[in-house]
Amino acid sequence: MKDSETIHSKLLLNLRNHLRAYGAIIFVPDPRAGALLLALGFIQPNVALGGLLAVAALFLFGSMIRLPKAQLARPGIIYNPLLVGMSIGALFKLDPTVCFFTCAASIFTFVVTIGLEHFLAPTGTPVLSLPFAIVSMLIYLGAWKFTNFFTFYYYDFSMFTGIESHLPLLLKSLLKACGTIVFMPNVISGAIILTIMLFHSRIMVFWGVTAFLIGIYIHGSTLGSIDMALLNPYSFNYLLVGLALGGTFLLSSLRSGIVIMVGVSVAIILVSGSSRIADLFRIPVFTLPFNGAMIPFIMALKLAGLREALFQQRETPEDSITHTTYQNRRFKIGEPSIALPFIGEMSIMQGFDGELTHTGKWRHGIDLFITDSQGCSHIGAGTSTDQYLAYGKQVLSPVSGYVVALRNDLPDNILGHLDHINNWGNYVIIHSTEGHYVEMSHFLQNSITLWNNQWINVGDPVGLIGNSGYSLQPHLHVQMQETGYLGDNTIPFNFSCYQSQEKIRFSSIPIKDEKIKSLDISYDLLRILSFILGTVHPFTWDNGRGKTIDFQIQVARTQDTLGLFYLDDGMGGYLYFTIKHGFFHYYDFYGSDKSPLRHFMTALPRMPLSETADIPWNDTLPLDAVFTGFKRGALQFAAGLSVPVNITGTWAFDAKSREVRGSIPVPGARIETSVKFDSEMGFSEIRVGRECITRRKIRV
Repeated sequence: MKDSETIHSKLLLNLRNHLRAYGAIIFVPDPRAGALLLALGFIQPNVALGGLLAVAALFLFGSMIRLPKAQLARPGIIYNPLLVGMSIGALFKLDPTVCFFTCAASIFTFVVTIGLEHFLAPTGTPVLSLPFAIVSMLIYLGAWKFTNFFTFYYYDFSMFTGIESHLPLLLKSLLKACGTIVFMPNVISGAIILTIMLFHSRIMVFWGVTAFLIGIYIHGSTLGSIDMALLNPYSFNYLLVGLALGGTFLLSSLRSGIVIMVGVSVAIILVSGSSRIADLFRIPVFTLPFNGAMIPFIMALKLAGLREALFQQRETPEDSITHTTYQNRRFKIGEPSIALPFIGEMSIMQGFDGELTHTGKWRHGIDLFITDSQGCSHIGAGTSTDQYLAYGKQVLSPVSGYVVALRNDLPDNILGHLDHINNWGNYVIIHSTEGHYVEMSHFLQNSITLWNNQWINVGDPVGLIGNSGYSLQPHLHVQMQETGYLGDNTIPFNFSCYQSQEKIRFSSIPIKDEKIKSLDISYDLLRILSFILGTVHPFTWDNGRGKTIDFQIQVARTQDTLGLFYLDDGMGGYLYFTIKHGFFHYYDFYGSDKSPLRHFMTALPRMPLSETADIPWNDTLPLDAVFTGFKRGALQFAAGLSVPVNITGTWAFDAKSREVRGSIPVPGARIETSVKFDSEMGFSEIRVGRECITRRKIRV
């Protein structure tokens, strides 16, 4: 019984992977879209059967050589052999000989795909459909010796002639281009495919159609006739360029639009050039212009560090846009975040781009000292170092990592004198676990309690503030560097959490004369928000419209090398969380609109582990946690066109009721939230507007 269930589950998994590969042909890796394309393919049964045969051969070959299941589960591996099978079915009648030929071609395409992936992997560049284009062209070229294979005009599209005659040439060409992607160049197939893509992503279709129109206009201008460009059988390559760059591999924005225009221009040159090859050898060039333009383009943009280059794709381009924008606003992706290197309160003597010493390669540095309420940094006349408030203050490690360099033997300067030879004074450089280098300098002589290659945790003592090096008065200098060499190029960074001007700030960098204060950690809150792996928490969800749902949340952990913690509501929702640098926060949400975990994130996206009352903080929320349906889609589309869409709320902790209240302004309304903590673990009540989630007591 178990064996039959296992076989059944494997067959379903293989079917799902097959359907995802079908959808990936049009950049919609969804099994439902794939099922529609498969059904649509039987308008030309030879094409559909050729594709199915190629995939079956691939799975059989993979099983025979014991290929890892993860390899066959990737749509990128499957859809190139699938396309080759469909291309053979498009022009060759499937008899036993052609079927054998299709199986061999499918396996060869798989081998070519693996080889190209290995070659392009270091740059993070996809192979796209290049293996299909290469193998199919070689097959068509070689098959000239097998004349019985060819079945030109095997399919009759006269049934669509009546419909096409009533359509404008531009619309007809666009729909045919959509159909040509899956070897069905007719307006009905194209309309269905365009509809599938529209349901998946409006942004992607917008850029696809825009790229098609740009390509037709530019190509038509070079030919002296727009109609000639519209009738070109390879114009679908322009559409593919827009689909690929318009949110699939690049983050959609107006800057991406410029990149798309350049990419289409390159594709036009390749279409013209490859058409000569097609005419010479009488073979189709398929997607060669698209691949020839896109693979170098995507590689160059990723290597150049273009901020629109997508390194992590979500389910749809809209999701990628809102997720990346949200993460950048919230965490300043690409900018290291470190803890404060002290406890208590200090002031900023000199910030980034300071006019004294923070210039050029050292522009990203922070000088910290202590001032009183009048802004004075010393007591008395300030004639000796021990009269300065910062002198001798304990310095803590802002990161976890290994000590890679230090110096500890230099004496303090006499006030008014500078050490021009040993500018950094006594210093320590730590290589953090995230791969960055933190340098802190001007320590008191012999106060550094570390040694080279020692491991140090964030918050561990490092040394005491002194006045060594190029220092006019006792202070601490902090910077992040590209390497572990003293005085190397600095890079931007921020402090992960601190209090300033009666507000708690996250991932921020203070400015000159600003006073910043560390938060007093509440170990009670730390205990409550430290969800224990494997525990289950039962809740009841009242949606505010008379409907209640009982559900439970389980604390789980990913099985990969990252080992990320997340909450699983058993309803398809996953909410990832962590505790770092003195605060708890949710940092990612996956799930449908029906997941109650959306409200967990909306009600309290981030919580400082401090019971400081009535000190507010701001945080940014992802659109999919706040909005559903049409409103979310409209806002995502606007964000894809560089329209600012920012949902930022304000929260504060009430120490008396031990409750966090929030207020989130949204277009045309304001969402009020509240969270009450459970005495043992997690939350006892979560409110978002009229909706309420309460913890259920387990009866013993």
